Amino acid sequence: MPTNPSEDDEISFLPTSSDVATEDEANAGGIDMSPVKRNFHFKRATDLLPPPLGNNYKIIQTGEKQAKSIVQEWISSELTGCVIASNNSHKTRSALLLYQGKAVGCIYTTKTMPLTQPTEDAIKLVVRDLEFPNSMVKSYPLHESTVLPMSALFLGYPIFRTDDLDAAEYVDYICGWLKNREQTACLAINLPQSYATCLCLIYQGNFTGALYVEDQELIRDQKFVMELLRNEPDANVEASILPPELTSSEQYGFDMLED
Repeated sequence: MPTNPSEDDEISFLPTSSDVATEDEANAGGIDMSPVKRNFHFKRATDLLPPPLGNNYKIIQTGEKQAKSIVQEWISSELTGCVIASNNSHKTRSALLLYQGKAVGCIYTTKTMPLTQPTEDAIKLVVRDLEFPNSMVKSYPLHESTVLPMSALFLGYPIFRTDDLDAAEYVDYICGWLKNREQTACLAINLPQSYATCLCLIYQGNFTGALYVEDQELIRDQKFVMELLRNEPDANVEASILPPELTSSEQYGFDMLED
C-alpha cells in the first residue's frame, strides 16, 4: 500500500457516455446523463483494471504480428476481458476493457501526456501503438460479471447524491437500491487516510467483487469493503450505473478497427 502520495500517479479521465438511457430512468433513478470527471490515485494507470485469474493470460510482443491481426483475434474470439500494454521506447502504458470483442473501457497514458484521454480517443491510441515494435501486450479473459460493472466506470452515468450518509451507510443504501432494480454498476471508493482506491462491482443487482487497486487484488467478500468504510467513514463514494438499454444493445462498446 503506498505511503507517500508523491510516488503515485493521479489519474483523471473523462469517460465517453452514451445517450440511450430513457427519460423515465433519468428522472426516477437519479441518473445524470452527462459524463463526469473522476480522479484516482495509484501506481500505474493500468492498475485500474482487474488482474488475470492465475496464469490464464497470453503475452505477445508487437512486431511478431501485424496490429490488425492482433485486434482481429480479440474481435473474432469475442474476448471479454482485459488487454494491458506497455512500450518502454515510447513510454506508454495502456489498458483496454473488452466485452464480446468490443472496447468498453480504455486508459492510455504517456510520460508526455500523463492525463488519460476520453475513452473513444484512448482506444484509437492503443490500436495505433500496436504498430510500434517491442510493445508487450498481455490479454486475458474475465467473467462478464466483472467486466460489465467495470465498464460502468467508463460508459456509465453517475448517480446523484443528495444525502448526508457516511460512506458505509451510503454503500449499504445504494447496494440495496441497485439490488431492487437488478442494475449493473461500479462504486468508486477513494480512501483519504490510506490513500487508496477500491472499486466495488455490482452485476444485475448482486455484489460480484471489489478491486483493491493498490494491491491488485479482486476480493469476493463484501465484508472487506464494509470494513474499509468503517475504518474510513469519510471516504468518498461515487456510483456509476449502466442503464439496461446499453448492455442489451448490439451496439454496446466501440469497434477497434475502422472500416
